Amino acid sequence: MKNFAWVTLVMVGIGIMALTAFVWQKHRELTPWTYGFLFASTTNEDISNATELDRPYVRSIIRLEPEAQVKPLLEVIKLGGPQSAKTIEFRLKQKVILFPSMEQHIKKEYLAWGRLPISGANEIICGSQIGNETLPLGSERYEIVGGLRPEVTLFQKCYLLPFHQRYEATRLFEPNGDDVRIAYLFPSLEKPKWDLITKDLPQSFFPRDRFHLYTESMRVSRASYYFLLLGIILFLIGSTLLMTKFYLYLAAKVRNRVLAPPLNEIAHRRNLFLIMHLIYFGLMIVGMAMIYQIPLIQECIITLLKGEVESGQGILGTAGKAYATGNIFYAALVTVLINYLWATLATITLPSIIIPSIGVLVSICRAAVLGICFAPAFSEISSNIAVSSIVVFLECEGYIVASFFALLLFLYLIRGRVKGEPIWSRYVRGLLINGKAAILVFVILLIAAFCEAIAVIIIL
Repeated sequence: MKNFAWVTLVMVGIGIMALTAFVWQKHRELTPWTYGFLFASTTNEDISNATELDRPYVRSIIRLEPEAQVKPLLEVIKLGGPQSAKTIEFRLKQKVILFPSMEQHIKKEYLAWGRLPISGANEIICGSQIGNETLPLGSERYEIVGGLRPEVTLFQKCYLLPFHQRYEATRLFEPNGDDVRIAYLFPSLEKPKWDLITKDLPQSFFPRDRFHLYTESMRVSRASYYFLLLGIILFLIGSTLLMTKFYLYLAAKVRNRVLAPPLNEIAHRRNLFLIMHLIYFGLMIVGMAMIYQIPLIQECIITLLKGEVESGQGILGTAGKAYATGNIFYAALVTVLINYLWATLATITLPSIIIPSIGVLVSICRAAVLGICFAPAFSEISSNIAVSSIVVFLECEGYIVASFFALLLFLYLIRGRVKGEPIWSRYVRGLLINGKAAILVFVILLIAAFCEAIAVIIIL
């Protein structure tokens, strides 16, 4: 009867997530700029051969305006490398776009309020996530006469100024590759594939070292967000209880010398095992709940991660190359090696062998970061949250199991199996149980890797 209740909890959670995402997306009226994107030159480069592209685009000029509240954050990000800092700086700064033929590309139906600006009259419109009565540019002030709907997603953090010769003649919009850049705006009614740069738009047109790719994802409404969060909570509770029940079942059936001892430890200390899940997933949910109020942090983290994937460098770059092949088995192999060797052994198990259980702290910190990264605050994540939650749960399950046995090493040291057991004997027992548990963790992460590969390559 309990098993049925846990399965019901899982299904209700998935149902709430899927239904909320479906209803929220169904009520959106798409525009050509909902899934639009732009490339901004960092070298004042004008791509004359861009006319050979099959898809339509708009050549414009973007002026970046610094904001006082993001300056401290930019200083911290610069420590991660100049390329990352430049990418995030472009994303965080206010963008004023000198828009040619605005009446052809921005219809009055795209406005949530007000009207379209008159060219040359120092009038401007703003995106859905910004807005003031006026915008100072140089020695002049520009009046905001209208605001775009959230569905005009690409420009939700931009100001649009209709082109006029007198603006172009000023130094305010003179391209310099730094604060003022030539940009190419691409409308799109369909969500571009993640390998957009390598397939739809050849690298020869917009190489990464000379152009910034900028996209935006629509922000989920507050009500929809907390419904999604409710679904995630129910799913995690039900899945945790089902998995624990499954471990107990295996502990009673498995007699293998390698897997039986770690499964018996889980069965013997199931309350501690459940507490580990509560702490781990509890921190994830706290991270998700808090990040909706400060989306800037989530944007920065996701931008950094995307940058590493697209660069082909580092761990995430290696994973990105594997997924780009479209081969599920190869992608799953690379994923499990990264998640097992780096995210588990190198950061949880091995540190805990040197300093008993220190890896548990690393794992707990990672839980909060995962909560921030996977918070369904934007349409890019929320649209696939039901599928993503299954993959994230399985990966986290592997990390929790590894953390549980890393904690046992400390418990073994402070309390022997029998009175008077030497501390070195307890330490060796801790090492042996962690070694055997590593096999169990590998099996869990292998299943998670295949689920992730299937989800990314086929479903998502």
